[in-house]
Amino acid sequence: MKKLLCAVSVLALSSPLPGGADEVLFNNGDRLQGTIVAMGNGELTIESAVAGTVKVPMTEVETFQTDDIAEIHFDDGTVVRQPVERGDPGSIQVAPGGMVQVQPFAIDRIESINPPPRGPKWDLKVTGAYEVNRGNTENSDGFGEIRIERETDLDEFIIRARYRAKRETDEDTGNESTSERRYTARTQYNYRLTPVWYGYTNASGEKDGPADLDLRAVLGAGIGYRWFNTETTKIRFEWGPSWVSETFSDDTEDADFIASRFAWNFDHELRDAITLFHYMQWILSVEDSSDQIFNTETGFRASLTDHVFAEAKVLWDWDASPAQDSDRTDVSYIFGLGLDF
Repeated sequence: MKKLLCAVSVLALSSPLPGGADEVLFNNGDRLQGTIVAMGNGELTIESAVAGTVKVPMTEVETFQTDDIAEIHFDDGTVVRQPVERGDPGSIQVAPGGMVQVQPFAIDRIESINPPPRGPKWDLKVTGAYEVNRGNTENSDGFGEIRIERETDLDEFIIRARYRAKRETDEDTGNESTSERRYTARTQYNYRLTPVWYGYTNASGEKDGPADLDLRAVLGAGIGYRWFNTETTKIRFEWGPSWVSETFSDDTEDADFIASRFAWNFDHELRDAITLFHYMQWILSVEDSSDQIFNTETGFRASLTDHVFAEAKVLWDWDASPAQDSDRTDVSYIFGLGLDF
């Protein structure tokens, strides 16, 4: 291998090369100029005007530089899309002038360079829970939720819908009736602006029978930031303006207002099969601070098989201006099983 590198380097450096070529420095002191095409499976592919296509193990590379933008993926999920400069042995340095500030990166953390575009990644989760009470009370509670995600290198599309209902049995007649219904549906589209920043648009609708909320519609747009985006930890923050419209089924006056929305999403894999998650959304009216909506979802998800999981979570909803005779706070404790496709 060392003889091959020496021979290729001599050939490459003995002929004139166009200005601005990429350059690779090897551990044995040799250099190779050309164009860095890609890196994957531990091999760096270089296109040289003299030697042609050359593949070398990344373990032989001390450092390198690129003249044009290179897309470099690291093992913690970080993606850099800008030229890089030579760094100290075993590292590279991001070139100035891009979205990522000048800083060194270890070469052994690189997973790929200029990988081919990957197709859409789909994720579908369906969760259900059911509770039956017999004895002093005759009722049953049902919960269902579906979450669909489609992600590519450039964008992400999310659909989420939730349904909760309670059925009660009349002790005198024995007839069953649905006494409570709650519906929630949300959709969001994210477009990646940089490796860490993205723009989003979203829309949601909510109907809550027990709270006399006939419909709450929210439309919004804004900016998001991926603080962590690794295989084990994902943390993102979002902020932007929203328009809120509320109609009620009782005598409460309907409301429309412009609001500021702040949200975060947190997922962390504690062990191979257990994930902790916490989601929060805060909507604050810019016209009247007494109009506030706060939603959180916190829980654990444990994989039982490749496609079956158990989930335990707490839903906490707070509305500063609920309907007349309705409480501000709703808390639900949900334990259920789900399918992951």
